[in-house]
Amino acid sequence: MYDQVDCFIILEANLTFQNTPKPLFVQESWSRFEKYHSKMIHHTLSVEGAKFNNTWDREKFSRNAMYDQVVPYLEGPQTPAMGDVILVSDVDEIPRPSTLTSLRNCKFPKKLSLHCDMYYYSFQWRNRGDWAFPQATYYDGNNTVLPGDLRLTADSHLYRAAWHCSYCFSTIGEFVKKLNSFSHTEFNRDHIKDTQRILQHVRYGIDLYDRQKKQYDRIEDNSDVPEFLKENKAKYLFVFDRDPENANFVDL
Repeated sequence: MYDQVDCFIILEANLTFQNTPKPLFVQESWSRFEKYHSKMIHHTLSVEGAKFNNTWDREKFSRNAMYDQVVPYLEGPQTPAMGDVILVSDVDEIPRPSTLTSLRNCKFPKKLSLHCDMYYYSFQWRNRGDWAFPQATYYDGNNTVLPGDLRLTADSHLYRAAWHCSYCFSTIGEFVKKLNSFSHTEFNRDHIKDTQRILQHVRYGIDLYDRQKKQYDRIEDNSDVPEFLKENKAKYLFVFDRDPENANFVDL
């Protein structure tokens, strides 16, 4: 997305949604991204004075902080102008280049859902049914739609606009880290975090939580993959092929 996005606002917190300490991974790895620094706006979440009743309150607060703790304070060439496109996405929701071109050049509704082809574990297993995220809006001064509201209320739709590769992790440890961290506390269970169980579910495209309505179809030699991954396939084998006995997890 680098060539088509002017600024990436990256929000990072030192607490998970389950309120446990976590490292500031981007901050600690900042030098790795040196060639992208000119477009990266890194912000550490401030929760001073905030109170949360549950993980979902914390998640919405965090989404909104991408805007209200950053955008009003931008200066110089980063200062937002009326009509500037704003994308709100999790890091595993990747808008297609053609979508970015369309948003930059066309008028679009203020609350636009960019529907994803949804993949689990790798681009080898595609969910039956899409994912109605991420979202796009535009800067409208004090009337700009906040990210947390946009996430819940987008009412116009652009289909096949993005990719979503959920749980597309290189290590078993990252699975466990997510389960210990994200808003779905009901899934943070020891049996779900069992290494062999995760491995078999990933290799055979079985829903991690055994939800009967979640079905994944195997896609052979999937070519509908972000170009960056194709260009670096040897490094990212785990997003292409989960068939080996270790499912291409680098920690097994």
